[in-house]
Amino acid sequence: MPNKLSSGDLKRASKLKIIAGQWRSRQVLFAPTPGLRPTGNRGRERLFNWLGADIRGAHCADLFAGSGALTFEAASRGAATCIAIDNHPLALEWLAYNAQQLRAEQVLCRCGDSLELLKTPPARPMDVVFIDPPFALNCSSEACHKLEQYDWLADNAMMYVELPKDNEGFYPPTNWQLWRQQINGDVDSRLYKRIEPPS
Repeated sequence: MPNKLSSGDLKRASKLKIIAGQWRSRQVLFAPTPGLRPTGNRGRERLFNWLGADIRGAHCADLFAGSGALTFEAASRGAATCIAIDNHPLALEWLAYNAQQLRAEQVLCRCGDSLELLKTPPARPMDVVFIDPPFALNCSSEACHKLEQYDWLADNAMMYVELPKDNEGFYPPTNWQLWRQQINGDVDSRLYKRIEPPS
């Protein structure tokens, strides 16, 4: 993707730092887009502590990539590949810019509606999937079930989901086991393990 960002865009950009790994302390730049809610430092540190060594060599998908916080943290910590999906062209420009600056060849940026893109299975199943859509979309359950329906997941895949604390309508696939959970403020963070293929 050709880069269209100007020097003014770069000066006005919001910033976050990669916490650990190959690009520790390097900055990721982004601009606000509708519903954008980057996972903060504490949330990312907790998530990747949960994942531990499982992130190394993993094939990952970030279904609502936004700022790219989870994508670039995963790649920095040794993920083999990470598909970063977002439907906002500006978000994709920043994702591509950051991937270029970091020389993150393992990051593949894709523009589109995740719920539609999930209907096309990937070349290989994913080991780790990040599901963190804007809360107003209320589409986490649908995204999770499409991952199963369209064969996106490896047998022992792990799925990270961020939900609003008061969300009572979320229902994961029956073969997902809740492995870790933390509620901070208005955000309910959950890590699931895929324990068996759906019946």
